[in-house]
Amino acid sequence: MKVIAAVVLSTVLLVGCATGLPPDIADPPPDNPTLHDAQTKSEEFIGRAVRWGGTIASVQNKENETWIEVVARNLRRYGQPYESDATQGRFIARVGRFLDPAVYADGRQITVAGLLEKPVLQPIGEFTYLYPVVNAATVHLWEPQREVIIYEPFPPWYYDPWYGHPYWYRYPPWY
Repeated sequence: MKVIAAVVLSTVLLVGCATGLPPDIADPPPDNPTLHDAQTKSEEFIGRAVRWGGTIASVQNKENETWIEVVARNLRRYGQPYESDATQGRFIARVGRFLDPAVYADGRQITVAGLLEKPVLQPIGEFTYLYPVVNAATVHLWEPQREVIIYEPFPPWYYDPWYGHPYWYRYPPWY
């Protein structure tokens, strides 16, 4: 009986620790170059493995692949992008299959892992921008974060004489 309980407990603990993330997303490559380095020294980094992520800016479906324009953000230890206004620039994730733009919508968080390719020049409005291109072998779309509103009760010492009944009115014998 003790052995069965130990096996069940260890299984539950192991399942609880599992993240379900692909290994390429959960662990960055040891020499993961920055986006800035890939833009300025592009020839040195072609063919290097990267794990980058951020917020989707646009999705373009080509004939045999999908190009995702991503506003790069800093990543947490396990690969999820931080929600912040700080950005490192933009990059293009080239995925070798069709991705539905309704699912991979603008504003969603994404993390990709793959190999760097030759950068491309594309316009952002009237500005021409040099995009590093990642040939994405692994793509992870993060679930949207739900906003949680916490209403805090008034502290016990708080009393507002102009709001509702006075404090003493809530207790016997007047209650």
